[in-house]
Amino acid sequence: MSPASDDGTWPLALKQSGPLAGVRVLDCTRLLPVAYGTQMLADLGASVLKVEPPGGEYGRAMRAEFAMSNRDKGSIELDLGALDERESFLGLVKSADVVVESFRPGVMSQLGLDHAILSGVNPAIILCSVSGYGQTGDGCGVPGHDLNYWSVAGGIQVAPGRAPQVFPVPVADMAAGMMAGFLVSAAVVQQRATGRGTHIDLGMADVCLSMNTLSAARAWNADDRIDPDVDPRLQGLPWPSLLYAECPCYGTYSTADGRYLSLGCVEPHFWKCFIDEIGRPDLERDRLAEGQRALDVRAELQEIFAQQDRDHWLRRLAAADVCVSSVNTIDEARSDPLFAHRDMTWTDHDDVTHIAFPASLDGLRPGRSGAAPTIGQHNPVLRSSRDA
Repeated sequence: MSPASDDGTWPLALKQSGPLAGVRVLDCTRLLPVAYGTQMLADLGASVLKVEPPGGEYGRAMRAEFAMSNRDKGSIELDLGALDERESFLGLVKSADVVVESFRPGVMSQLGLDHAILSGVNPAIILCSVSGYGQTGDGCGVPGHDLNYWSVAGGIQVAPGRAPQVFPVPVADMAAGMMAGFLVSAAVVQQRATGRGTHIDLGMADVCLSMNTLSAARAWNADDRIDPDVDPRLQGLPWPSLLYAECPCYGTYSTADGRYLSLGCVEPHFWKCFIDEIGRPDLERDRLAEGQRALDVRAELQEIFAQQDRDHWLRRLAAADVCVSSVNTIDEARSDPLFAHRDMTWTDHDDVTHIAFPASLDGLRPGRSGAAPTIGQHNPVLRSSRDA
């Protein structure tokens, strides 16, 4: 049973299934990253109601992205800066369990909607505030994007003399969305047990630093108990050279048909399977080579891979128990038998193809239902319940 007040003001029908069924979420986020997190809450059964500004949130301009991250949510159109509409929002807070927002720090206070105000209306309310650099500190109000968060967290610097590497996927954004979903779910468990709400302060840069464990573990925590001939910061593995594909065992190689495959033979036994299969047991000591030796070995391997097409190598190396995969385009990923078998995509009645929730529960993937809402779709229900 939800600790939120059931006063009839919640305009969206509650879902009847899923581990979060009955949980009511006011989604005040904009654009993809945190909407991805609230989408996961909706997939798991929460009743998620988007709170959009007049005219709708500007993320709607990216039609497909909006549809994929807002499916099966409701929508109300409110100007939170207007007193009467702010009161309508607070009326919804009485019936809600969670409010998720991604404004700059201080905006919710300026609107008169900070956690103190919300909890005065509903003591059990959970407020999840997601921002670039968190709600406190000298830089909390500085604007930023995915690249900035990874940069400040030490996630893109490779080594002196080499240019920093920019990721082709907004990892910080998407990881922050997932973390928001995780934290909200944990807070709901606490809420159900104690009746207490909480204010979650989630900074995207903090998420990046948390994910940068491999580099931090070796840079900050030298261990002098290991082999003295090995740099203690590396503990036997050359970070970050390995992850940036300098070492021969880990990286991509082109094939005779101009395609690419990825090789990930980090462990000695996988590397041995690989070099035995290609007839180069003499490379056993070169698995983690760096510098010029790494360049030389990679060039030799590239010559070998260039002799056959990609599918030949995939079949041959997979049969030899080698960590190998195709470098797919996004269209190839959609049709790849791996994802097809696991039912990872589906198409709604508006002909938008979605990526499914990335896990199954009792063999079923949650969240394959409705499309994204129209702007203010549930305002009429809100007004009728308020006027009743």
